[in-house]
Amino acid sequence: PSIGGGGGLTDRVGTIRDIGYTYAGMWATSTPAKPKTSTGAAAKVLLTVDHSTITTDLNDVAYVKATIADASGVQVASASNAVTFAVTGTAGEIIAVDSGNPNWESFRGNSRNAYQGICFAIVRMNSAGSITITASSAGLTGSSVTVIGVSGPFVPCSGSCD
Repeated sequence: PSIGGGGGLTDRVGTIRDIGYTYAGMWATSTPAKPKTSTGAAAKVLLTVDHSTITTDLNDVAYVKATIADASGVQVASASNAVTFAVTGTAGEIIAVDSGNPNWESFRGNSRNAYQGICFAIVRMNSAGSITITASSAGLTGSSVTVIGVSGPFVPCSGSCD
């Protein structure tokens, strides 16, 4: 079965669709740049995190983005590689995985197939401290990022709301 709708400006995980760039070009004062993509062979998994420090409040999460990239680090938009996420450290955990793929795939667990070269692990911190999240995929070079947890309540949009 299909989940989500195909008509939005972004997919479920916030990746801007082509129609989103079209609308931004017509209506926005500053048009977002469409990311470069490659038709080359997938060579590595690149990890980035939207917030490297989050609170221990259960409502605060960090989105860890895994991008399937070629040897130059450019996203391979046709890639659908299975990516396995792992957490080192006891202060946090993976609570879900996603990719924006409209075809049903479980949000539970630690593995997700990339959709258009991208998938995510969503992590939360259970206590103050740090965790390292790694991503691996068969035949590709993996990578890792660190997320730090600090005690305190979650305050939406504290700092920046991008």
